Amino acid sequence: LAGSRFSVVTTLDVSTPILVENIEAYGLGGSLGKVRAAGVPVLALENEPDASASKVFDEIGRAQREDDIQSVVLGCAGMSHIPARAGPEVTVRLIDGVKAAVQIGALL
Repeated sequence: LAGSRFSVVTTLDVSTPILVENIEAYGLGGSLGKVRAAGVPVLALENEPDASASKVFDEIGRAQREDDIQSVVLGCAGMSHIPARAGPEVTVRLIDGVKAAVQIGALL
């Protein structure tokens, strides 16, 4: 819905294989640039919001430069604060999965 190709930025490397598997199972593997881990534990998103946001934005930047994408899906509900912190260096659409699900669900 938000571009022909996307990447996912998630928390830790351990999450990557299951996210790739789920994306492929839903038939979206052909649109996937890459699933990337920012190296941020989930609790750090809440307890260390500045440091964790910096790491997430570093990974978003790599995705923009390397993955030929139009959007980045934030792969953790704890990243809901990330889009509000985005500056002009973020040139792709950031998709918060929780917000997107609620908005789509409201249409149904």
